[in-house]
Amino acid sequence: MIEETRPIEGRLHAIGDRPYGELRMSVPVVFAHGCLNHWFPEFLERYPDVTLNIDVSERRADMISEGIDLLVRIGALRPSDFITRELFKARRLTVAAPSYLERKGLPIHPSDLTNHDLIDFTAHGTSQSWTYPGQNSETINVPIAPKVRCNDAQTEKAFALAGRGITRLPELACQKENSRGFLVPIPEEYSSPPAGVNVI
Repeated sequence: MIEETRPIEGRLHAIGDRPYGELRMSVPVVFAHGCLNHWFPEFLERYPDVTLNIDVSERRADMISEGIDLLVRIGALRPSDFITRELFKARRLTVAAPSYLERKGLPIHPSDLTNHDLIDFTAHGTSQSWTYPGQNSETINVPIAPKVRCNDAQTEKAFALAGRGITRLPELACQKENSRGFLVPIPEEYSSPPAGVNVI
């Protein structure tokens, strides 16, 4: 038995504590486009013995049955026995194209959104309202009847960029468009509090 373990010990010694093998992960679309696509080239250069298997989707993945090593999820998490680390916090912005705002006007208060064309994200169920923090810790619930519902942030953004309505996007999904003025955050004083970007 000792003789049989020596080749294994030799391989482990040669590898040291350098990561190797396949890393299976499931990440939201917005996180893949907003972060991972920029990080992966450096990651693979730093860890050449690691191979990646990436599921980019909004579906609810099952880590155990699918053999997934890590999940990335944005927002509040349900209690579980899994190890979780928060990477950073990301804001969710209500945005529209300048062309839309010129045509329809700028909503000053969240309640003004009921008079606008809205684009809603439906990956985790159909929303009946959009929620914003108000004054004195109160919550403002805005009932919505969207012109467009979809389950993909990139499609949401495309409709907004085309001037077809107002949508809510994670800041990760629209940083470039905001910085260039293609999308305008509204109403800024009522932007939702940052949500945690978590690795499970």
